[in-house]
Amino acid sequence: MIISQFNSTIDCWISSLNSYDLELLKTQPSADSWSTGQLYKHLINETGFFLEQAALCLKIGANPNEEMTQEAQVKFVKNSFPNKKIQSDPQAAANLPQLQSSEEFGSGLSKQKRKSPYPLGKN
Repeated sequence: MIISQFNSTIDCWISSLNSYDLELLKTQPSADSWSTGQLYKHLINETGFFLEQAALCLKIGANPNEEMTQEAQVKFVKNSFPNKKIQSDPQAAANLPQLQSSEEFGSGLSKQKRKSPYPLGKN
């Protein structure tokens, strides 16, 4: 079930790119905000990091009897992060790499599905 939801989320992110042209993807709403393209680039990178960490957890099996924190339980039940705006400092936002094309995002996430530690491409 979780794998199916993960795949569905990635497919939704990829299909949503049809709503944006490259200029819009690169537009930062303010000096201390990420552009949509920077957010997508972050999703690609962090999805890769998450999958690496999941693979490590599956491999070593440490702490199987530990409980989730209260904060993690809330996120897990809601299947989302809190809906709040996150600010970064202007220099950090300016230095984040921009997405160069919508294809870069689609192929980046598709690659994450293929290199997953578990069969994300197979429900």
